[in-house]
Amino acid sequence: MVTSDMTSTSQWIIGLILPVHLEYARNILEGVSQWTYAHPEVNLNMISESGTPLHPEDMDFQPDGILSFTQADELQHVYSLSPVVVSVSNRVRPAGADFVITDDHEVGRMAAEHFIRRGFRDLAFFGKSEHQYSIERHQGFCERAEAAGISVRSVDLSVDEAPVKHLQRLKPKTGVFVANDILARMLLTNIDSPIQRVPLHVAILGVDNDIIQRSLCPIPLSSIEPDGRSVGFTAMEQLLKRIRTPGAPFETLRIPPLRVHTRQSTDLYALEDELAVKILETLDEHLPELSNVADLVRHLNIPRRTLEHRFRKATGRTLAKELATLRIERARDLLRNTDHSIDHVARDVGLPEARMLWLLFKRHTGETPRQYRNRVQYV
Repeated sequence: MVTSDMTSTSQWIIGLILPVHLEYARNILEGVSQWTYAHPEVNLNMISESGTPLHPEDMDFQPDGILSFTQADELQHVYSLSPVVVSVSNRVRPAGADFVITDDHEVGRMAAEHFIRRGFRDLAFFGKSEHQYSIERHQGFCERAEAAGISVRSVDLSVDEAPVKHLQRLKPKTGVFVANDILARMLLTNIDSPIQRVPLHVAILGVDNDIIQRSLCPIPLSSIEPDGRSVGFTAMEQLLKRIRTPGAPFETLRIPPLRVHTRQSTDLYALEDELAVKILETLDEHLPELSNVADLVRHLNIPRRTLEHRFRKATGRTLAKELATLRIERARDLLRNTDHSIDHVARDVGLPEARMLWLLFKRHTGETPRQYRNRVQYV
């Protein structure tokens, strides 16, 4: 049994059912722990580290509530342990429970945006229709692709036993979004000569940023990182709310993903215009030095009109919009993963002062840099 460092004054016992071999579940556990440190009235107990709940007779405590990562057919078993359950898994979502889950529509949209920004015009999705998160990631991916005038080839790995054959039929330079890192690793390890074919023939993007799955891939895997810590933190808030007000309506709360970690499996600009590729590479490498489009023009020593025309023709985006998008992405990363001041973050993304970052961030995300940091960072 794993128990948090609580005092004997604990009033509530919360049981955890989390498959800690998964990176996402470990991040959830970290968020749960951070919340619990500030709530001495709550005592954590690990019911199962595999995700499968114990039988009530095998437990030496009675939980007041349970945070669970279980399947639908296991929920009745969980209810026998405690009537108060918050689920943090989006594999299935039956009625009769609160859910705090990743915003999987947004995960799909983020994946499509990653490929679209890099110039991919042929996209594919590989997932499992038996899992709700896969269905929603597929929907978000297709919605964003269709808004850009791009169709998506979809492969259901729940019924298809030979998914690699579909990879072989894809057009060169196709962006492939896979529902999670486990499935992405499966594809990569079954592709003939992956080092030669990825990302030159197909670029592959997974979800979870799982260090175990990445380490077992033949090449470094690009992956979307869900905000597991916020899921865990919010789930504990919801559990305590449910314990205190058991008659409240059931809720489904969705937490946006954090970012795309770009590695070799998608490290390719699939644009035919070499100048557009050069512009993107320059923005990535020299962003702190580029306070505006004029600085980019001076850096490349090419007329602004030429840069604007070629870039917009190749990508459908303006240079100003590309600069703003890249600044937001870079700022999110720094706010989430460093303790740099807002002024420091602003300079790191090419803005001379914090107020300019504040205005840009608020306009594009609806929240301030400090609000974003407070939401995703607990220590």
